[in-house]
Amino acid sequence: MTKQDDPRVLIEVPRGDFGVVWEKILRSVLRKTFRDKGFDRPGARAATEEMIEKMRELTGFRLKK
Repeated sequence: MTKQDDPRVLIEVPRGDFGVVWEKILRSVLRKTFRDKGFDRPGARAATEEMIEKMRELTGFRLKK
């Protein structure tokens, strides 16, 4: 975008409803993974929610300046 000799394409993608789609994909993949590891359905569902909560704890922090 800023270099004339370096060809680039800048594309702006609107946020849209991808967050909703992503949440469904994430939960589906995690549930399947837990089921493949031997969890029963209620156990896989509980483990999925716990995993998402832990992932968000780890990725949701901000460093102080």
